[in-house]
Amino acid sequence: MLFHGGSTSISSFLRGNSLRYFSSVKLDWPSLIVEQHEAPPGERPEATIDSFLLFLWQGEGRIEIPDVKGSYVSHVIEPSTIKLYSPGAVPPVNTQFACNFLLCALDQKLLAEVGEAMKDERAIHSYPTYGSISENHLGFHDSPLRQILLLLGEEAQSGGLSGSLYAEGLAQALAARLVTLSRASWNRSPPTFSRTTLRRLVERIQDDPLARYDLESLAAEVGYSKRQFLRAFRASTGFTPHQYIMHLRLKRAQQLMRKPSLTLLEIALKSGFASHAHLSRAFRQRFGVAPSGFRRAL
Repeated sequence: MLFHGGSTSISSFLRGNSLRYFSSVKLDWPSLIVEQHEAPPGERPEATIDSFLLFLWQGEGRIEIPDVKGSYVSHVIEPSTIKLYSPGAVPPVNTQFACNFLLCALDQKLLAEVGEAMKDERAIHSYPTYGSISENHLGFHDSPLRQILLLLGEEAQSGGLSGSLYAEGLAQALAARLVTLSRASWNRSPPTFSRTTLRRLVERIQDDPLARYDLESLAAEVGYSKRQFLRAFRASTGFTPHQYIMHLRLKRAQQLMRKPSLTLLEIALKSGFASHAHLSRAFRQRFGVAPSGFRRAL
């Protein structure tokens, strides 16, 4: 059965204009899609994807991504850096230069099948420990994985010259390498909070959405590691902690905009944003309109 969900995930991930150099869509590969793009600099809002996505930087770049407190932090990304995105929310990003990259969308069924086969072969006991590569927000380096991605890209660019059997073999090798790196069971459900714990956390944040929360203290409050807390919070609410807090702050800002006596700067500060610019950027990403435009529409 052909893999149709990958195109939707790639389109959602791109979140704007890009120049596509080639794509494997017309080759009808059954378990993955490979495309190469060049995207102009600019802000990309938060998005949601339905498939696993591998992102391979083709050159050096500089990006800004929000930290747990919502402040944008600049990072230099080295050539050949790989980032794995799991199905779900993709955080916003601001690219400061045009970037060239290879994208690969993978069918979850392929990863599950390869993972189960490798368990049966008892190879899992010899895996090296790399941690959870899908949660490393700056990406990682792995020469074998990069080589497989480049071979898939060459095959897609050639129009499938070597045939479907060759592409399917590369897809299997790609999935096996990912399973090896992550040491994760792709079918295992993430942990969730009990109803009591979740209610306590949500009530605390709702009572004071303007407070400066940090991940370490929130995780310690319920006895979780930071990684466990992030996974459990997303599994329980559908949001990361940062997304949930920003959601509450933006709702508060919307309510305050109905008071004509308040300036946008006053609204920003009363809603927990550091500045008018911070509010405007978050508001536009969430609602697709500037705060001033929203206020005029009222």
